[in-house]
Amino acid sequence: MPNPWGSIEERYRTGDLVEGVVVFIKDYGVLVRLSEGFDGLIHVSEMDGKPEDTLTLGQTVLVRIIAIDSHQERISLSLTQ
Repeated sequence: MPNPWGSIEERYRTGDLVEGVVVFIKDYGVLVRLSEGFDGLIHVSEMDGKPEDTLTLGQTVLVRIIAIDSHQERISLSLTQ
């Protein structure tokens, strides 16, 4: 099965607004599942308030993609931009 990150530029671009589901909450930020194989991080600096006070597990959120690093397989997201 091919690595989905090989085609990330075909699915997502920096600046896109996308929906995702909150799958993990920590003090430093929130992990959001954009689609199967693609999770992104909303760093606490890209949120209004503490992660645990702002979002809940399973919640659907609209986020902006602020950076994609296909080599390290990382997507940075924002709630505030």
